[in-house]
Amino acid sequence: MASNKGQYLNQENIIKKVFDETTDALRISVPGGISTKAEQQAQTALLQQVADNTDTVESNQNDQTVLLQAIANNTDTIESTLDSQYSVLTDISTNTAILSTIQNNTGSIDGYISTIDFRLTEINSKSAGALVAVAHDYVALTYVGLTTDIGTATYYINGPTGSVVSTLTLNYDGSNRLISVTRS
Repeated sequence: MASNKGQYLNQENIIKKVFDETTDALRISVPGGISTKAEQQAQTALLQQVADNTDTVESNQNDQTVLLQAIANNTDTIESTLDSQYSVLTDISTNTAILSTIQNNTGSIDGYISTIDFRLTEINSKSAGALVAVAHDYVALTYVGLTTDIGTATYYINGPTGSVVSTLTLNYDGSNRLISVTRS
C-alpha cells in the first residue's frame, strides 16, 4: 500500500508509519479549510466588530428615524403656520379691497356733497334771503295802497330804531302779480 504522505491520519497509517520507522508518522497536516484556534479567535473578533457595527448602524437608523419624525412634525407645524399666514394675507387682501371701495365711495360722497353745496348755493341765491345777505335783526314792511301786496321791506340792525342795512322794493303788474324785486 502506498504512503499518503501524511495527509490522512487514521489508525492504519499510524501503524504503518510506526513500523516503517519513519519520523513523520504522527505528523498532522492541516488542510486549507480547517482553521487554527488563533484564526478562529480573529474571525470571532471580526464577527463581534460586525455585530457591534450592526448595532451602531441600527442605532444610527433609529436616530435618523427620530430625526425624520421630528422633521415631519416640524413640516406639519410649518404647514399650519403657512396656512395661518395665508389666512391673514387673505384677510388683509379682503380688507384692502373693502378700504378701496370705501375710498371710492368717499370720493363719490365728496362729489355728492360738492353737488349739494352748489345746489344749496343756487337755491340761496334765488331765495329772498339771498337778496339781503347781511346781518340784520328787524324787518319793516310797507304795503301798496290798500292791498295785501308788500311794497318795500326795510332791513335794520339793532332793532327798529337801528341802522338800515338794506331795502327791497317789490313791483307788481296790473293783476297784482310780483314782477320784480330791487335791492338797495
